[in-house]
Amino acid sequence: MNKRLIGAISAGALLASGVGGAVALSADASTGSGAAAKTHTWKFNAIQKGSHSLSKKTFAAVDVDKHKGKVVGYDTISGTFEPSTQTTTIFVAVARKGGILYGKIGATGPSTDFTGKVTGGSGDYKGATGTISTHELPNGNTTQVTVKWSN
Repeated sequence: MNKRLIGAISAGALLASGVGGAVALSADASTGSGAAAKTHTWKFNAIQKGSHSLSKKTFAAVDVDKHKGKVVGYDTISGTFEPSTQTTTIFVAVARKGGILYGKIGATGPSTDFTGKVTGGSGDYKGATGTISTHELPNGNTTQVTVKWSN
C-alpha cells in the first residue's frame, strides 16, 4: 500500500474516525412523542500526525482533530486493505471530553471518501449509534469528518 493511500485511509478515519476526537459543533434534539434520544452532529477536520504499516494489509494511524484551528480531540485508527477486492475497513476511536466514541468505516476502490457506523463508546458515549462520513481534502493529510450519533 502506498503512502498516499495510507494517508488517505488514516485521515479518512475518524472516526474515524472516526472516527476520530471531536467536539459537538452543533446538536439537534430529536422531536416527536415519548422519550426521544438527542441526536448530536460533530464536524471537524482530522489532521494526520502519524501512520505506520503493520503488515502488507494492515495499518494504524493517529490524528489531531480541529475546528477553526482549535484542537477539539484526537482519534486513532486501525485498518485493513484487501488488494483483491480493493476494500478498506477501518476501526476508529474518537477521544473527547466525556469518553471515547467507537466506529467502523469503509470504502471500496480508489475512493478516499469513507462511510460507516458509530458502534458504541465509553463514558458519555456508551450505547451510541449513528453514522460517520469522511471526505479527504486536497492536501492529502486532512480529512473532513461528520459524525451523527445518539444514545
